[in-house]
Amino acid sequence: MLHDIGKIGVPPPILKREIDSLTNQERSLLRQHVTHGESIIQMVPNCEEAARFVRHHRERWNGTGYPDQLSAIQIPLGARIIAVADYYDKMLNGRTDLCQITPQAAFAHVAEKAGSWFDVDVVSALERLLNDAQETHAHWANEIEISPKDLQVGMKLAEDLFNNQGLLLLPAESVLDANLLQRLSEIYRDEPIATAIHVYRNRQDEAPLSPTVSA
Repeated sequence: MLHDIGKIGVPPPILKREIDSLTNQERSLLRQHVTHGESIIQMVPNCEEAARFVRHHRERWNGTGYPDQLSAIQIPLGARIIAVADYYDKMLNGRTDLCQITPQAAFAHVAEKAGSWFDVDVVSALERLLNDAQETHAHWANEIEISPKDLQVGMKLAEDLFNNQGLLLLPAESVLDANLLQRLSEIYRDEPIATAIHVYRNRQDEAPLSPTVSA
């Protein structure tokens, strides 16, 4: 949860832009978040090892990462695990694909980089975890938490939606049409909705993840 805490020292405009659109100077500022994060966590007693994980979670298995260009098992195992988990989470819950990307597709993005960016053994461990917990994973992976501004016509609520007074605005399984979307927009403008908004992803039922990752 704290691996990106160092980003509080990065100017917000840089964080909001795509990495490919940044200048070399802006990329350099962004990359400093790992050392900033290490410094912050080092101030917490008995968190020295966690601080090391934060410093190195952007290293790559092939040595092309930062800040120290460590490679393979030079990278602390905790940092290797964070790198894989973080990338999978970004692929699954990234704002660009919103509800469209499936857990299978998200894992495929991770598997493509096994042996180059990521430790093959850690990627394989993620694959086993997802397959072993298929039923549980299917439940939470089928939902996404979004902000009111990201709501779209056709989305289906995965959970009941309440206002600040605890009044039910819409029940779970409600499908948003243009009128409901307009109503929610007006409500949120006047009074922020208290509960998070969870909607279903647009996906078909899926088979277990495959193929098995290899070096």
